[in-house]
Amino acid sequence: MLTPKDVDVSYRYLRGKCELEPRVAVVLGSGIRRPALDYVCEVPFAEVPHLTKPTVEGHRGNFLFGRAGTVGAVVSEGRLHAYEGIPPYVATLPVRLFAKLGCRTLVTTGAAGSLREEFAPGNVALVRDHINLRGGSPLNGPHYEEFGPRFVAAADAYDGTLRARAKELAAALGFLTKEAVYVAVAGPQYETAAEVRALAALGGDVVGMSIPNEVLVARQAGLRVLALCAVTNVAGLAEVNHEEVLAGAEVTGEKIKALVGALLPYLGGR
Repeated sequence: MLTPKDVDVSYRYLRGKCELEPRVAVVLGSGIRRPALDYVCEVPFAEVPHLTKPTVEGHRGNFLFGRAGTVGAVVSEGRLHAYEGIPPYVATLPVRLFAKLGCRTLVTTGAAGSLREEFAPGNVALVRDHINLRGGSPLNGPHYEEFGPRFVAAADAYDGTLRARAKELAAALGFLTKEAVYVAVAGPQYETAAEVRALAALGGDVVGMSIPNEVLVARQAGLRVLALCAVTNVAGLAEVNHEEVLAGAEVTGEKIKALVGALLPYLGGR
């Protein structure tokens, strides 16, 4: 478990590399490209104490600092996953760093497989709730008051006001979004056909291998959260592979890239 002193070491290193004060943090999932900002500095994960370079294709592993007009932002170009052998409290360290840097809002994104026909590949899903089947929690272990409350309410973890604004901006950009329940699984294997039927029966709409752990840490730290998913494939098909997911994220991710860019000026004053 990382202590507040450990997090502070990571924070001081990152702050020493860039003086820009971000108010919004963005996490880019598999294959989703950086939004169009005025970038001022880039720091690889591997340089930051207690972090490491991602081993998954489509996750470059960089912190990017920039501005959207007058709004400062930090973008995590990729993320770390538990299936890489990384403990949840390390994989979510970037979110703790975002909070220490002064961020008030987290926009987290990812690729996801569809569990229902109405969430076809190419759609952008706005996460309104999640079912976390990954096991464990990034909040497990010794409790430190500096991180926030021990017991974190998760029933309304995804900000409804932010979702409403994202819908409006997406429509203005020329595409529609759907609200979804995101099911998080451990991976890295993709789901069987029987698992897809079970996850849909539980109430899931899309399935992926990330997002909820970041959201829990963000909520513990008091950040508002918006989660966007690029629906890249139909879950449970025998031919699904990471290359297909990345290709789907390349297409749908362009919508997310544009939407995040439109959202940032709105989020900065919140």
